[in-house]
Amino acid sequence: MDAFVHMWRVIGHMMGIEERFNACTDRFETTEQRMSLIANEILQPALLQRTAEFVKMGKALIEGLWCFNPLVEFDSFLFLTMRLNNIPGYHYWADEASPGVKESATQLRPYEQFSRYARFILYCVCYIQSVLLNIALVRWYFNMQMVMSRFLITYFPFLAIYAFGVTDAYVRILK
Repeated sequence: MDAFVHMWRVIGHMMGIEERFNACTDRFETTEQRMSLIANEILQPALLQRTAEFVKMGKALIEGLWCFNPLVEFDSFLFLTMRLNNIPGYHYWADEASPGVKESATQLRPYEQFSRYARFILYCVCYIQSVLLNIALVRWYFNMQMVMSRFLITYFPFLAIYAFGVTDAYVRILK
């Protein structure tokens, strides 16, 4: 984990972030404390009290990422973000439920109100994260898929061409 934290610390430094503002420090323990503080004091309240601007920015982000991965969808990825931040009620599998929190049998889970496509994407991502990523061959496949996606978006961004036209599709954001 120290190498992972160091990598993000260097990225922050390369972006021009002063050391006192960089969330990643020279020690994993202090970085973990800072990340927990950011998650609990900033991210979780923002997720629980979604404003119109929050939703607008989230949808713009997902729509922009669509050119890189066409299987992203706003509702399912917002659910996943809330799930990863341990927001009560945002769990997919029954064994993920927060201890001490009782669920009503008649109460709908948030994802049950999604479109079929969003529920399908959510199920696929949860299944991949919970089951398939435990298999080394599957992790290798997904890593190679990311390499291929980066190659395609750099040299032949056909989804961006479809969405934005030829002249606006070729941008160099990954260099």
